[in-house]
Amino acid sequence: MAAWFLYREGHLFPCYFYQTTGFYCLGCGGSRAVLALMHGNFTDALRYNAFVILLLPFLAYFLLSMLIETICGRRILRRPKLPGWAWICFALAAAAFTILRNLPFMPRL
Repeated sequence: MAAWFLYREGHLFPCYFYQTTGFYCLGCGGSRAVLALMHGNFTDALRYNAFVILLLPFLAYFLLSMLIETICGRRILRRPKLPGWAWICFALAAAAFTILRNLPFMPRL
């Protein structure tokens, strides 16, 4: 429902972290990126927020597996358990992305 609303209305939600601090958070540009992707504009989507776009297939698989499990009553799609080092790598990548996009020589959106 939210995706349909975003596609039809093009309503983008403000980032309160950016409004307060002037720095981009991890999700800044995420709704613009998803909206651009819905309209078939892959390069713009990556420019707005590459981290969100790269995570979308994993999120879609996870949500699909939960939906199928809810409908069928049993787990059909396997949800892999990630080891601790994978979560640490994810957290480091998220932190690096957030820091790099706020450096003064990085292009602003």
